[in-house]
Amino acid sequence: MPNYKVLNSIAHNLGQDYVSTLNYLHEDYAMGHLLNHALKTNISTLNIDILKGVAEENVDRNSVAWSVIKKSPEVLKRLVKSEGGSMETIKTAKMRLSFDLNSSRPNERNSKLIEYPYTLRVDIADDRNAEHSYTHTGWWFEEPRIKKLSSGSWFRGLFT
Repeated sequence: MPNYKVLNSIAHNLGQDYVSTLNYLHEDYAMGHLLNHALKTNISTLNIDILKGVAEENVDRNSVAWSVIKKSPEVLKRLVKSEGGSMETIKTAKMRLSFDLNSSRPNERNSKLIEYPYTLRVDIADDRNAEHSYTHTGWWFEEPRIKKLSSGSWFRGLFT
């Protein structure tokens, strides 16, 4: 018999995977890449189909933001397996990530970093049409890009 109880945990863990500081790739965290995309395009909300690994909004397929979105089905499958669930019970899995680009503040640990508030919501509908949701709110900033000095050494551009 399918285990539906784990779907709330899976929704929670999927949201936490996106905001995790363990999710670091290409010189920034996954959320930093998604914030960077929002700032560059002025598209403050991404609606992601987790099962398909696509966003409703136009995302440059050569960007790291696209690769973050594209790997969503893998992340979901890994979480379902680790929780002892079954992909067959999941009818839809959606994520909505919204940044408030009109609000910002200096980071309390480093005032040169500007952070923006966000709301991340994960909705999973099972094959019985029951909803399993998780919402997370917080603040996020772009990681400073690593710059190469003329001497050939590297540093993070926090103080430039």
